[in-house]
Amino acid sequence: MEGRELAGESMTPPYTPPGVRHMRSTTASTTSRRSRTVKDSVKALRERYRREETEQRHQEELKDLCQRLAREKAHQA
Repeated sequence: MEGRELAGESMTPPYTPPGVRHMRSTTASTTSRRSRTVKDSVKALRERYRREETEQRHQEELKDLCQRLAREKAHQA
């Protein structure tokens, strides 16, 4: 056994060596949270692009219908 363990200090994480204020590490929960945040961001972007494409398609369809209506009115006159 090492001296620290005999003195009652645990060597299991989170162990901070003497002289080191904080050891920064990424915990599993932090990684999971970041992963969820990234996934949520990607999902939101995909939904936004899908909505924009749908809106653009609807605007084009409306424009085509207006042109068609104008042609039919001109044809009848």
